[in-house]
Amino acid sequence: MNIRTRIIISLLPVLLPIVMMDILEYRSEREQLDNSLSHMVSYAASVGTRELNEVFRASYDQFHHTAANLSQCLVDSESPSNDVMESVLKNTSKFSALILSDTQGHERRTLLSISPATRHMLRRNIEGQLLSVEVVERLKADYQHWLDNKDQRLKRFALLSNELESLRKQGELMSRRFRLLSHQLSHLSEHQDHLPIVISFGGEAMIRTLGLPFANNSLLFSIPVQNCNGKMVGIITLILDWTQVEDVLFRLRQQLNLQDLERVDVALFYRHAAITPVRYLDRTKILVAEPQKSDPDDGYMGIANVVDVAVLNAHESRVGFAEINMLTKELKNLARKFSFTKLLVYVDPLEREYRLKEIGWRMAGWSMLSMAILLLMTLGIAHSITNGLKKLEQRMNYAAHNSSEVAFLQQVYRADEIGQLERVFHFMLKKLAEKEQQLQTLASTDNLTRLMNRHAFTVAADRAQALAKRNGSDIYLLLFDLDYFKNINDRFGHSTGDLALCHFTQILKQNLRSVDSPSRIGGEEFLCLLSGPTRQDAQGIAERIRKQLQNSPLVLDDGTSVSFTVSGGLCAWPVNLSYDQVFVQVDKLLYEAKKQGRNCIVIEPN
Repeated sequence: MNIRTRIIISLLPVLLPIVMMDILEYRSEREQLDNSLSHMVSYAASVGTRELNEVFRASYDQFHHTAANLSQCLVDSESPSNDVMESVLKNTSKFSALILSDTQGHERRTLLSISPATRHMLRRNIEGQLLSVEVVERLKADYQHWLDNKDQRLKRFALLSNELESLRKQGELMSRRFRLLSHQLSHLSEHQDHLPIVISFGGEAMIRTLGLPFANNSLLFSIPVQNCNGKMVGIITLILDWTQVEDVLFRLRQQLNLQDLERVDVALFYRHAAITPVRYLDRTKILVAEPQKSDPDDGYMGIANVVDVAVLNAHESRVGFAEINMLTKELKNLARKFSFTKLLVYVDPLEREYRLKEIGWRMAGWSMLSMAILLLMTLGIAHSITNGLKKLEQRMNYAAHNSSEVAFLQQVYRADEIGQLERVFHFMLKKLAEKEQQLQTLASTDNLTRLMNRHAFTVAADRAQALAKRNGSDIYLLLFDLDYFKNINDRFGHSTGDLALCHFTQILKQNLRSVDSPSRIGGEEFLCLLSGPTRQDAQGIAERIRKQLQNSPLVLDDGTSVSFTVSGGLCAWPVNLSYDQVFVQVDKLLYEAKKQGRNCIVIEPN
């Protein structure tokens, strides 16, 4: 396999990072797509909910204003006149029909609005029960409760009036209490005669009979009709124009279509049952729908609570007819607590699949283009390198056959890395010998004192023992340990401790002979090999070193004098014993010197 092939094969793994980067980029775009679609459906659900809530709020407020005209008691008849009913329906834009029924919920009279959605409809008779028994009974109960509290409302009105008059006489017209009482009295005066309202969801059969242009159910706003004797004589029901709701859903779906989302559902669900048509959503998914934990493979869902019958009735009972206009924030809070109706925006998983395929094809195209470019670049690089190496090989062969380094050095170098390789090659051979010598020195020398280290001393000691066996000469081991060296480091610092070690090294060199071998074997321990001295000479060398150190303190740059001493052990080395055995003996002698109080030399007995 030639070099060009190897270069191409060695650079092929670079394709793996490209593929991995494309995979990571695909995952990143997929995650961005998921986040975008999830945010889009959540935002759409939020916007749709706000618009639907505004529809229901406006309808609720409009019915409240309309109820003021329907709360007047009937003097000579059992039902409002056609003129009154037509006037009520004419002034409402949110309702499709007004139906008068008896106290049992059966229809008596029906009027259709003249809104664009119903102006071409023909009136049809409604037979049977208009309102459910539950709604009728609740309306009767609320009306009776309203009658029972009428005296209480009058008493409260009188109390508020008296207290307000008292404050006026006291001159507290600008007080906070006066303003509060005025506001309460105004509302009580304006709304104490408002009849109770019941809002229900239903009327499917009635809506179909009337032929209204929306399917299924709608919101029914019902209020009792009373005569002036305080007797309930009928019920008036207004049917919300549900096309307003369908228009909101249609606009929301259209806005999503403009975002290139075709397979979408925008629907209302009441207690997990769809009340508007759905096309793509599996109806069972709404039972377990949790948008924050939804799996993108199952589609994207944005769900928000919408104002419904429960919310409107909760608001009606809470405000007690004392506040007509519903604030948006209050409506939102009530919807969160009481609503059973949800707006659901759903994107079918096929939308995600289509977009992921588009992303995948785009990433695959970029990957193929990147790999093709890389392959061409690899071929070019391989050709350049192999061509240069062939020329270098020719120059080396020329130099080998001519046996002349000068002839090789006279060759023309390339102006690239291969040319640099030619120049560096000979320089490297020259430096290798120098570095080898330096490495040998570093491996056998203590870095601080430049004495032999333990390993080098062991080798030197073995050689000295072999020489002593041949010559019959004596050799001694002299082991030193600086006294209280840790105190020097603790008191003056480790840099001063290093200076103390070098100071003692100089004293060693001054007192040892050229045939002796000093070494630092670790920390503050120094081991010397004395070759050929007598016992008395060896003892004299050890004592001179000890005394000179005692009398020659280390003087620092700032003039500080650092005095320290040394303890030692001196032992003859019988040639029949190994280095390790003799070292154990001399170490015991050093320990004995420490035990005797330090600053002394202990010599092995004869």
